[in-house]
Amino acid sequence: MKLKITQIYLSLFLACFSFFVMNGQDVPLLPHDLDPAFTSPFANDFATEAYCVAVQPDGKIIVSGAFTTGIGNNNGGLVRLNEDGSLNQEFTIFSSGNINALLILPDGKIVVGGIFTIGSAQYCIARLNADGSLDETFTPVASNSAFADTVFSMALQSDGKIVAGGSFEHINGIATANLVRINTNGSVDTTLNLTEGAGTTGFSSTVNSVAVLPDGKILALGSFNYFSAISAKSIARLNADGSLDTTFTTGFDNNSELHSIHVKADGKLLVGGYFVNYNGVPITCLASLNTNGTLDTTFNVGGSGAIGLIRAIAVDAQGKILIGGSLFSYNGQPRISFAKLNSDGTLDDSFNHYTTGTAYYNGFMADVNSEVRSIALQGDGKILAAGHFNKYKSTTMVNVARLMGGEVLSTDTFAKNKVSYYPNPVNDKLYINSADVVTGVKIVSLTGQAVMEITTASGLDAINVTNLQAGCYVVHATTESGTANFKIIKE
Repeated sequence: MKLKITQIYLSLFLACFSFFVMNGQDVPLLPHDLDPAFTSPFANDFATEAYCVAVQPDGKIIVSGAFTTGIGNNNGGLVRLNEDGSLNQEFTIFSSGNINALLILPDGKIVVGGIFTIGSAQYCIARLNADGSLDETFTPVASNSAFADTVFSMALQSDGKIVAGGSFEHINGIATANLVRINTNGSVDTTLNLTEGAGTTGFSSTVNSVAVLPDGKILALGSFNYFSAISAKSIARLNADGSLDTTFTTGFDNNSELHSIHVKADGKLLVGGYFVNYNGVPITCLASLNTNGTLDTTFNVGGSGAIGLIRAIAVDAQGKILIGGSLFSYNGQPRISFAKLNSDGTLDDSFNHYTTGTAYYNGFMADVNSEVRSIALQGDGKILAAGHFNKYKSTTMVNVARLMGGEVLSTDTFAKNKVSYYPNPVNDKLYINSADVVTGVKIVSLTGQAVMEITTASGLDAINVTNLQAGCYVVHATTESGTANFKIIKE
């Protein structure tokens, strides 16, 4: 059955529809495919690089990095994109410089970290309104311009304070080497006391990543070997007052360098960077640690691990692990700049962007030194990746891309379950046909909000969607054989 799509809905259809037609049948795009509704606004300029990507509550996308050209003019290393990847022209440009870190606050405001100028002064942290203008209730945090002090990572505490790590010795004139906590008004929180041991303050070298645990303790990762003259190689856990938590052990050596962390729901830590062992146990670039810092030996059992450097880690709604960086392979399989793993650390073979016999290993490629530096997940399960690249597989896609993500069923699975649905676009009733009884339907907006959920043992064949607002939605239809996921357009 062919659907008549009026011109008024054509752009909406192209932006939302995640299937292509093959031999007269709807074929779902695979999780590792590019989202055809998204186009990067970056020009193929080797000098540009994206460092961070984040999603605002309204679905718009914030991208930061080192770019002043190649994506419009005078953007100062920070831009906002519409959902299709086009530049949002309503976003205010507040500064110039490099923005290395982003936080989207619950109220929609944006905290930026890096090294940038506002007027003629140099700063490393500022808070913006949702439209990009400076938040006048927050005093920008000054850095020492003589030493190019830089913030690389930030994390939000439950009380609204911000923990920031980077490469600096003083913040707002206060000695606090490479880690600082900022009050909600922009002042330094002096209750975080990093002085221990011989009286030195803070970390001996750069802090690349920080995280705040539910109990208020702080994790810091980087290239340091000491915390206030106490041995702490590459990772340390601090108490809320800034003292070293000595119940947390570490097994990295002097040559290790950590760049990324994800705290799992069970409290275990996924850490990434460059390293080749942990307490003498061979393990490369990605490790799972128990809550006390010991190695989680159940992770990636028997696997050779990652080759390269891991800069970004994310975990999706199914518990699958996404890693990005200067990556070449994982467990012996080619994976360029990006890979998807099962929750136990083994490679997810269903997410394979490598094609045998091609000139490249596909994935995210660049003329020189491609890498994915940041990963963000949208509410609909799609994956945003930002970094330094100019193509994905054979398609030109510069510095920021969106993949379909999720657990989209393959063509064979759709055929096996004989799942079909119509009409699309839909106005009032959506009909779902399946060889198995449909026992549940959940409809989710593209921001991840469940707008309708129905469960019944007697089966469903028609869903009344009259009350849904016009737009794109993801439908999860549950049968005895599994869950079919597809997108619809509500007129």
